[in-house]
Amino acid sequence: MFAIMINNITIFFTVVSQILSYYYILFLNFKTIKTRPCP
Repeated sequence: MFAIMINNITIFFTVVSQILSYYYILFLNFKTIKTRPCP
């Protein structure tokens, strides 16, 4: 039971970190697009 809990926690943190990095990349792209001067 304890091992299953640990496994679920690691999977949960992996998914959360992937989602956070995905949104972080989106945020950085959005910032660069907004700060880029128009041609």
